[in-house]
Amino acid sequence: MNTSKTFAAFFILFLTLISSTNAHMSLVAPKYRGSDEGKVSEAPCGGFSDVNTAAISDFPVTDGRATTKYEDGNGMMYFNYAPTSDGPFMPVSENVTVNVPEDTNNGVQFSTNINLSLANAKVGDSGVLQVVYNSTTGVTTWYQCADIHVVNANDAKSVGVNMHLEVASLIFSIASLLMILN
Repeated sequence: MNTSKTFAAFFILFLTLISSTNAHMSLVAPKYRGSDEGKVSEAPCGGFSDVNTAAISDFPVTDGRATTKYEDGNGMMYFNYAPTSDGPFMPVSENVTVNVPEDTNNGVQFSTNINLSLANAKVGDSGVLQVVYNSTTGVTTWYQCADIHVVNANDAKSVGVNMHLEVASLIFSIASLLMILN
């Protein structure tokens, strides 16, 4: 077997794996503004205060669902909504207990019910959906935000788990790996 081909194959696989692991916590859906493990503890949006116009998602005023992924951690997660990154943020979900052992290989996804009407959001509004995670030790607090456009629950399209890009990337990487090894 050619050493350079083997190296290239494993390098492609490595890049694929690290690209799908953004931090210990990741907002999967709706689309998040950005993720930087070094900034995720910066309120209110994990170091990403500016609106990401390329990632604005339609989100239903009631009966919405947000999906997060945790690589590890024990604590409490909840969601807030505000018209802007400057707040005021108001709670729009129940508290969710997060208990993910460190040896979990692919992390654990949580799907959380969101009711934007609890924060007086109305159809047609635009705003910020914020996820906050507090560790049980009280030492760690992580933030991520998504820019959303509030729509009628009946008009909302695909606001659940949005993993198709990661799956396509993995399939492409495996195909590339097989081509290199042959």
